[in-house]
Amino acid sequence: MNSTYKNKIALMSEFPDFNAPGFDIISYNQRFHNANVLIKASASRVGFPEHWGGLSVKCAFGGYEYYESGDEFYAVNGSNYVIFNEGKNYSSFIDSKTCVESFTINFTPELERLAWHSMSSSAVHLLDSPDKTSTTKCRLKENLSYHDTSISPRIYQLRHLSNEWTKNHDSIQENLFLLLDALIVQNHAKLNGEFTQATKTSTRIELAKRLTRAAEYMEANYHGNASLSVLADVACMNSFYFLRQFKKFYGVTPNHYLQQLRMAKAAGLLRQKDMPIGEICHRVGFADPVSFGKLFRRYYNQTPGELRTIYLRNKQ
Repeated sequence: MNSTYKNKIALMSEFPDFNAPGFDIISYNQRFHNANVLIKASASRVGFPEHWGGLSVKCAFGGYEYYESGDEFYAVNGSNYVIFNEGKNYSSFIDSKTCVESFTINFTPELERLAWHSMSSSAVHLLDSPDKTSTTKCRLKENLSYHDTSISPRIYQLRHLSNEWTKNHDSIQENLFLLLDALIVQNHAKLNGEFTQATKTSTRIELAKRLTRAAEYMEANYHGNASLSVLADVACMNSFYFLRQFKKFYGVTPNHYLQQLRMAKAAGLLRQKDMPIGEICHRVGFADPVSFGKLFRRYYNQTPGELRTIYLRNKQ
């Protein structure tokens, strides 16, 4: 079965040089078809000629980045963002006395079609035919929008997570999907159907079974690979629809659900006084003890060592 969306996510931390000898615009554009690309690069003076773009959210921090398309002109800064649909041709530039961070979130055409299909099709269709998708694009409103409490938190989270790209890969993918979900809902409010609005009881039961199957998989494999694509395959759903429904059903994303599992398992293992904390870290699926310790403290407001001390003291 190949029900899940498997395209890559990628980070660009430097601006391309369109004027470099041999620069291949076709190859450059192709990367935005092959992967969802986050561009996070800084400059005080840089410019790009008119070129094609995919569906994207464009932000700037610490100054202005300017975009021009036909008669349209947008001045993007830390208080706003602009959305361009796939197929938009535009030019852009930064001209500032200080360094400006350009932050753009680019969605592949495949993800755009998958998201629209997942949000506009019936639950029965999506459960019976998870491999099918649509050729229809979601088409969002192209305008300058001020940062708000519905869209912007996802943008800010992606910007923060991109600072540690490899470690945060799964969280980045989830937030990328959830951002596109929020953008579509904002533009097409009628698509924001709830889990309980499935047309038939049998459909709701089947959906619950598949989501529970994914949760049980995480229970059994919390220490290993439980990526979004793997979990969607377990549930026999496409990954965008799976993420959307899992969050509605359990109240958290799959990644947060997995984190909760790992933290609970770690807390239980701390009762075994002879097991080193470093071993506990690896047993619950963490390669980095520092990251494990920070996350544990966030959940329990104590370090693993402090919680172990409390356990031992209470046993006396």
